[in-house]
Amino acid sequence: MRQSLMDATARLLATKPPWSIKVADIAAACGVRAPNFYAYFDSVAEVILALAEQATADRPDLESLINAEWTSVNAYARARRLAELSVEYWEKHRPVLRVVDMLADDGDPEFLDARIRRTRPVVRAFRARIVAAQQAGRLSASIDPRLCGYAMASQIERWGYYWKLTLSSGISRDQILDTLATLFLSLVAGLNIYPDVSRDALNTLESQR
Repeated sequence: MRQSLMDATARLLATKPPWSIKVADIAAACGVRAPNFYAYFDSVAEVILALAEQATADRPDLESLINAEWTSVNAYARARRLAELSVEYWEKHRPVLRVVDMLADDGDPEFLDARIRRTRPVVRAFRARIVAAQQAGRLSASIDPRLCGYAMASQIERWGYYWKLTLSSGISRDQILDTLATLFLSLVAGLNIYPDVSRDALNTLESQR
């Protein structure tokens, strides 16, 4: 029943703003009376936080992909895969993640904490890769690794948040993924290490490994 209440809330969040959803709405969507709700949750916000925790647990292992070796041969393929996994994750959990970010932006401390827990591992992984790129001479030492980590994690969040709106403007899925991959690549690997190699050539080389 607890999971059924959570699933019903997720469905409601896909069509209604969180402040308009009542306990009675969730209970009705599950075919039970409102008092049954309180056997599992104290409020609608508590259900959304539980959904946020569930979504965080289901997040793909982006850190391993970021932390893997990025070379002139495989870097674009890794960046593109990172973009794909990020967008697929947002597509799967968008109703919940959108609301979590909305309430976090409004300053709700519980939802802000939920967003930090979701994004912190990615920020740290990007920061480590940017430090490595600086040490290898591919990025300027004046760039702040932590700030870049936040910027890259923010790109994932923003592209996920505005995914449907961007598609509705006539931009294709592949164009979005290619753009996001290039943003990752420009900081993690440094574009200057292979300026004359096309994406198709890189993908071909990667498939032959």
